[in-house]
Amino acid sequence: MTVVVGPECPNKDKLRLGRNNVYRTAIVDAAKRLGLIPQALCALMDCEAGKVTEHIPKLGADGKQLKDKKGKLLSTPIRELWNANAGNAQSGAAGLTQFLASTWLAHVLTPGRYIHTQSVANGWVRKDTDAKGHSKWVFVLANGTSTTEAFKRHLGDDNVKKCLAMRMDPTWSINAAADYGNANLKLLERKGFKLAGLNDMDKAKLMYLMHHEGEGSGPLFISNTLATGRGGIEGLRSTFATQLGGNGAAKAAELISEADEDVEVAYRLWLATFIDNNFKQADKYFCSAPIRVIALNDLLENIGGEML
Repeated sequence: MTVVVGPECPNKDKLRLGRNNVYRTAIVDAAKRLGLIPQALCALMDCEAGKVTEHIPKLGADGKQLKDKKGKLLSTPIRELWNANAGNAQSGAAGLTQFLASTWLAHVLTPGRYIHTQSVANGWVRKDTDAKGHSKWVFVLANGTSTTEAFKRHLGDDNVKKCLAMRMDPTWSINAAADYGNANLKLLERKGFKLAGLNDMDKAKLMYLMHHEGEGSGPLFISNTLATGRGGIEGLRSTFATQLGGNGAAKAAELISEADEDVEVAYRLWLATFIDNNFKQADKYFCSAPIRVIALNDLLENIGGEML
């Protein structure tokens, strides 16, 4: 079975996107803006994005779709296409790169971010100056007033709703994830982690880790000090269960038991395995020889973190 999709190899970016070719322009533009190879951004996206289940017809030698003995048309289910309209009812995260409303609305007030520039152009964000001459970026509500607390107090406002709806726009979502990832790398450097010399695939893996864990817990994960974060060890146990989804508490308990009741060890091993397994798929985005992706455990050691 052959599925033809878009301008595949060879191309000047040496980028193979397959069924996600619809996102090529946004991926390439965002990667160039940050000085990354587009394959690294694709690897990040593949971790972030939910997948659409598609059914590809099974064809016979005559080119017609095959049927089973009962006459039912045969197809092969695949899950490769990133879901631009994904939503998590539990957390409220939405869009291709699963941004929370609070994070999104904070980023539109951050100069230099793609979604900040676009929100200014849409009239949702502006710079105000107070009576003392101090300036700050504010969110402009539908009635013309402004706030720096759009998430806390104004989720029902029409402008806030329109801005949050842009999480479902692939170009906004891809660029937001790229900018967030880049900012998180800079944060890790400020924390003293040594990122010089990392290839773009290493950087993408750290970007995903930081997006998954957040600016607060990400560095704690790397330094093996998660238990010192908000909520302590019991908070981490609860987070673990939530991350595992349905029947999460039982699944978490089983993994914690396998780690000799060490919640932090169990959680770090689970997330590292998840990330490593996802990044093993990154080779598919290269037309030429792929860049080697090292295990997260080795990457943590290389940047001065604690191994698993």
